[in-house]
Parts: sequence; C-alpha cells; structure tokens
Amino acid sequence: MEFGFALVPVLAGYLFLTRTHLLKHPYESQTDHRVIFDPAIVGGSLLVISWSLASVLAGVFAVDGPLGYVGIGWEKVAPFDYAGVLALTIVLAIAIPPFINWRFDAEEAAHRWAVINESSRGRLLRESFEKGHLLEVSLSDGQSHVGFVGRSPRSDFEGDLLLALQLSGYRDPQTRKLVITTEYEDQDDDFRMVSLLEKVVSVSHFDPDSRYVEWAIP
Repeated sequence: MEFGFALVPVLAGYLFLTRTHLLKHPYESQTDHRVIFDPAIVGGSLLVISWSLASVLAGVFAVDGPLGYVGIGWEKVAPFDYAGVLALTIVLAIAIPPFINWRFDAEEAAHRWAVINESSRGRLLRESFEKGHLLEVSLSDGQSHVGFVGRSPRSDFEGDLLLALQLSGYRDPQTRKLVITTEYEDQDDDFRMVSLLEKVVSVSHFDPDSRYVEWAIP
C-alpha cells in the first residue's frame, strides 16, 4: 500500500501535466530526472489538496454526519487507508485541466510556448508579421527576396519560411549592397514563395531608403 500511495500522486501529476495545454509543451521538452520529478511535484501538490478535501468529506460521511444518517459511511467510500485521498488526487488531476484548457486552448498554449522559446530569427519573423513590416530573406544561392511573412501569428516561425513576395534581387558580392531587380506589383495576393530552412542564410528588416539598397528594376 505504501508503494501505491507513492505511485498514485506521480501518476496524477503526469495526467495533469499531459492533459493541460499550457503545461504539456514544457513537460514534453524535459529530459532525464525532470520527467519523473515534475509529475511528482505536481502530484504532491494535488495530494495536499486531496488530503484537505478528504478531511472535510470524512466528516460528511461520519456516523453523525449528513450522509451517515442514511447509511453511507466513510468506510464504504474509502474501504482502506488513504483510499479517499488517492481517489481524490486522481479526480483532481482529471477534473482541473478542462477548466484551464477552456481558458487557454491548444493553439493559444502552443503559441505562448513558441514565443517563450523562439530564436532571434523566429522573433523577427513573428514581429514582422504582427506589425506588417517588410523583410529581406537572403538565400544560399545569392538571391534575396523581399516581402511580408505569410504565416499566422500562432504558427511556428522556426521552420520553412513562407513569404508574400514584393521584390527580388541579389547581394552584390563586392559591395554587399542589395540590388533590387524585380518588382511583383502585378501579382495577386495569393502569390507566395516558400524558402526551405536550410537555404535561408539571413533574415533582416528591409529599408527601401537605405544606402545599402540599389534599385535596378528595368
């Protein structure tokens, strides 16, 4: 029974972490001892709450309690030591996450996790999308493209890059100036380009008035 008493809170903590959208991504990123340590901490907290609730409920089911008069005693609800506490711990682990998930759905939770753990490149792409700023994307083949980030603000900005093209050109190998050679003014709003992550050399803000930009559109 001592082993079961120790195991149930850990299981309850695991259920709580994996069923709560806000906590699922942080927990799944843990390695080594944290995989067990985190559920143990959460389960221990639930156990304390359950112990308090069990103390209150024991009085309700007592012989002289409200339900004791109708023959529903605590020994029927908790037939062995700590049964009520263990059962309440599991119930809390299952019942609480839906209330948290109602406030923060899976998409919102994933977005919050991405923002906290995003790279400098990901932050630049996200902020550009949110503020509507133009970006320059330099590729390994020497080409450069200018456009708007074409992803939802809750999407992952760490993968392949989706760009709504506005301009294209190349970086001059001698001066490193951005030479603009093409403007996509006649393209519709669905005109997009996908740059594979391994092909992207750099991402930066685009300033059309910069002295490092040379306009060479025919």
